[in-house]
Amino acid sequence: MKISKDTINVLKNFAQISNNLRFDPGNVLTTISPQQNIFARCTVPDTFPQTACIYNLNSLLELLSIMENQDVEFSERQLSISKDGGRFDYTYADPSVIIAPPPGKSIELDKHYQFALTAADVIMINKAAGISGAEQIVIRTEDGSAVLTVGDKARSMAHSKTLGACKKTFNAALNVENFKVMPEAYTVTLSKKKFLHFKSEAQNVPEYWLALDPSSTIE
Repeated sequence: MKISKDTINVLKNFAQISNNLRFDPGNVLTTISPQQNIFARCTVPDTFPQTACIYNLNSLLELLSIMENQDVEFSERQLSISKDGGRFDYTYADPSVIIAPPPGKSIELDKHYQFALTAADVIMINKAAGISGAEQIVIRTEDGSAVLTVGDKARSMAHSKTLGACKKTFNAALNVENFKVMPEAYTVTLSKKKFLHFKSEAQNVPEYWLALDPSSTIE
């Protein structure tokens, strides 16, 4: 089989969340961070024939990148990447040594508050966090509106965006290091269970469940 560029882009994003990955039979990829505070799932255009546990996803991505338009064969103990007579063999890891979500994992979603973010918003949040040295992205209610703020602790530099009218009360903080979403447009849902859910209408874009800081308050 060939692994498409869309799938490779998803794998690159997943490698930012965890360097472990388990391919399951079918066309759904999932990952979970070592701290279990980021969970992501994506339906991709490629269908994988069997379970394969990858300990170092970045090394696999390097092999896929140096052999563009490659053929990938999944066998019982390894996958093989070949092109023009050359071949790399990549042995699977023992399932016990990788961190991966259980098959079929799902998280129930309550729609406490929803708002939209554009791809430009996602890019700006990352840029603002980098410039200001922000440790958290804060979504809070102020004067009947929900506002997203990214800035340093002293508030000497901050980027803010009004998300819309809101009659509820919350102060939700997401650690910047957990903001690992691809730059796409999303409907974002704030859950009373203290996580944010990101869902895009675009194809081949993962869904994300990002745990909030425990200090967050949601009423």
